[in-house]
Amino acid sequence: MPGLNHTIEANFLDALSQNLRPAAMELLRDYRLRQMLDMLLDGPTSSIEQRYELDPTQWQELLEAVILTKVTYFEINPGMQHQHLKILIEIASYCLHQPHASISQLIEFTKKETPYMAEWLQHAQRIQRQWQKSA
Repeated sequence: MPGLNHTIEANFLDALSQNLRPAAMELLRDYRLRQMLDMLLDGPTSSIEQRYELDPTQWQELLEAVILTKVTYFEINPGMQHQHLKILIEIASYCLHQPHASISQLIEFTKKETPYMAEWLQHAQRIQRQWQKSA
């Protein structure tokens, strides 16, 4: 995981209500992306669920926001495995409720409210184009 000075898209977390933020900070700090995806699909672990009294809708909102933030932790570069980048983009599109959107559509969708996510996606798009040119 990157150091504390890593740029992330904080607007997803900023949009959460105050009562969700302590759980969001714990998830962001202590859980891996895979663990959060499992919780999104199967529900929170009993240990975290006991610490925070949230309903299923709140858990979904919280997990989607933290997952989207965590996705932007990943630094994209040409040496990254193609499949890993593809999965990160799919995760983002799922959590943005845009599961069938192209990367261009995701960029447009995120540009206003979450500009760093839009930049992250633009960078991903540039890397994908580089890969296509070299294929």
